[in-house]
Amino acid sequence: MAGCALGPRALRDSAPPIDPLELVSSGERDIVEISIRETSAAANKRILDLALPPNTLILLVDRAGTHIIPRGGTTLRHGDHVLALASTEQAPAVERVLAG
Repeated sequence: MAGCALGPRALRDSAPPIDPLELVSSGERDIVEISIRETSAAANKRILDLALPPNTLILLVDRAGTHIIPRGGTTLRHGDHVLALASTEQAPAVERVLAG
């Protein structure tokens, strides 16, 4: 049908539900928590400027108790606590980029 748009419900019903715990319980991915130190290479850099491994997702930045859902232009600061989702094999590289 020309001009027909599917609503959000139609898209949701066509895919199996996502279990957030299954993302990490399979052993293929890890959620990594990193504190940004003053000496961290990531301090005062935008997320999009970091050399993160492919398929890494920065989930949350906790800045002095305020939770920020980051975008590429979010600048990481000294004292930030970052949660990232990465493949299990790439998790150490994520830690090096953010904490190094």
